[in-house]
Amino acid sequence: LLWGEGPPPIQAVVDSGVVPRLVSLLRRDDWGELQIEAAWAVSTIASGTQQHLHLLKDLNAVPQFVRLLESSDENVRVQAVKAIGNIAGDSAESRDEVLSLGAMPRLVKAIGIPVSTVTILCNAVWALSNLC
Repeated sequence: LLWGEGPPPIQAVVDSGVVPRLVSLLRRDDWGELQIEAAWAVSTIASGTQQHLHLLKDLNAVPQFVRLLESSDENVRVQAVKAIGNIAGDSAESRDEVLSLGAMPRLVKAIGIPVSTVTILCNAVWALSNLC
């Protein structure tokens, strides 16, 4: 539903009621492919409106994304970095929440992990700028 041309239909996904399930799938460290897809979908939702971000906060997605910054899977880390950047960039309150959960040292650590592309590095630097 979130894949295709044009802007993603985030509100349609929210209206479908699937977001709580997607957030719960972020915890599935035992099923990497599923976790990647869930992280991609939820990080896309994090790029939506302030209401979408508040929904993710209410569902405790933020601590999950902070935890996923240390994932051994580069693709999961990329999505976690994007989500953290979007959430922290929402407001000073959101930034402070992300910081209180320990995102800063995890982002710095993510920058030092060898990666296959520079994408995660660019996204991590952008996310760090949203924490300042």
